[in-house]
Amino acid sequence: MKKKIIISCFLIILVTVILGVTIKKFSNPLRKSEERIREDMLELTPIGMSMGEVVEVIKSNEEWTIDWITYDYGYGLDRAGSPGEDYHVEIGEKSIRIYIGKYNIGIIVPVHVIVYYGFDEDSKLIDIAVRKDMDVL
Repeated sequence: MKKKIIISCFLIILVTVILGVTIKKFSNPLRKSEERIREDMLELTPIGMSMGEVVEVIKSNEEWTIDWITYDYGYGLDRAGSPGEDYHVEIGEKSIRIYIGKYNIGIIVPVHVIVYYGFDEDSKLIDIAVRKDMDVL
């Protein structure tokens, strides 16, 4: 009888730990789709916001890092529509690229989440794009 109680308690603890780890893992907002992350970022930094205001929002989040700010060109989209520096189409006249974090697939493959902001000649936000990059072993 005592042995059954100990085994039951161990199983309850084990299931609780596994459930907690699973919930934490899948509740990470970076695991959302690129489009959903884009929508979330647009709520924080809506179209028409000034470049300076966007920078202030970015700086207010301690987990985000500004990779670069340029006043010379926008961000690019390749032929497949993915944002980046090598591009077929340029979005905006000015741009900001930020790193908002990473998560792991399995235990060893990190996925990095990057957000691109495009601004017009008046430094007003015109579009946002999100890209996820996986480190390949």
